[in-house]
Amino acid sequence: ESDNNTCDLLFALIGGTETVQKDLKEWGISGINVRFTEDEMLRNHDLQYANSSRPSAMNALLRAFDEGKILNKDTQRLLWDMMAGCATGTTRLKGKLPQDYVVAHKTGSGFTTPEGVITAVNDVGIIVLPNGRKMAVSVFV
Repeated sequence: ESDNNTCDLLFALIGGTETVQKDLKEWGISGINVRFTEDEMLRNHDLQYANSSRPSAMNALLRAFDEGKILNKDTQRLLWDMMAGCATGTTRLKGKLPQDYVVAHKTGSGFTTPEGVITAVNDVGIIVLPNGRKMAVSVFV
């Protein structure tokens, strides 16, 4: 399951959203903007639009993660296992593919407006085909 409170605890642990931006730059990944925490966006929903990513940038981050370029092996394995075991988004990427495909993914949803419109429905991850070939996929709606 997804827990936005944990996201903010991790931000606090590593030094905030500024640290994430610095790390992305060091890894050579541009096109991802992490400016505000979940708590900040909860207090002001308009802030969510400052946090953004191009699909190609997210795919670059996913590939760097999968290739072991950004995390140590133990942390990479832990994150992979969590993403592969993701129970959310059963009607998104994982739910639309044959069962013999491995989908290590992370879903995300925006806030719901007073009119009942969900501002974002996203899913990003790495799909492993039965032949072992991998694909990074980012869907932002």
